[in-house]
Amino acid sequence: MTTKEEDGSLGEEVSSRLDELFGDDNSEAAPVSKVSSAAVSVADNSRITGRKAAKPRAESAADDLPADSPIRNLKALVFSIDWEITDDTMVDFLAETNRLLGKYKNDKILTLFLKLHESIGKYIKAKKARAHPDAFKFVASVYKNFEKVLLSPGMKESQKKQLLSAEVNKFKDFKERVLQREAAGEPAMALAPERTPPPAVRPAGGPPLSLESREAIDYIVEQFKKEIKAEFHTLRQIIKNLGA
Repeated sequence: MTTKEEDGSLGEEVSSRLDELFGDDNSEAAPVSKVSSAAVSVADNSRITGRKAAKPRAESAADDLPADSPIRNLKALVFSIDWEITDDTMVDFLAETNRLLGKYKNDKILTLFLKLHESIGKYIKAKKARAHPDAFKFVASVYKNFEKVLLSPGMKESQKKQLLSAEVNKFKDFKERVLQREAAGEPAMALAPERTPPPAVRPAGGPPLSLESREAIDYIVEQFKKEIKAEFHTLRQIIKNLGA
């Protein structure tokens, strides 16, 4: 059985690990500016247009919740993100997530769901229109199961953990896809800042590898995968110990 001290530090430990895995890797960049059709590449315009078409759905997304529901604003913001990424929306999303973290700080399962919201929110805020398209699906998925757990007081703890674990696994898979896309050097969009190329990678006991070579890219991806697997193994142990 966990002590109060262990319970109190659980959220901080998980938050730290999530930040390590999916922290704001653009923390030194300028503040997020609003995305407009003039500021994104032609290739990204179709994605922005698709989200704008969902505006009516975003505005009425929370109508199925009571007016005084504590998660009504969060639900509306989740659908707003799917419609359009703006500085105001992302600031409000992270602020609302932080408010709910304070409200549900004594519920470990809900806290971990909200930490996932926070991590993916920071990623989208940093990347804006350059965010991986699956990021928006992940936000919706995490919120869906968060709402399900919150609004089902009779749900068994084992079911809650199962839903949480499923989202953690999706988070892991999504992170790997993001890393693979970046390692493969996918063409940057108009908003992508210039970056200094990383040094050549040298596997243990082997000669330096050129980043232009397929072997170097595969090696980088494999190292990322190993690191992520180790971190998520620890995270799953933390989740498993919630009911210990």
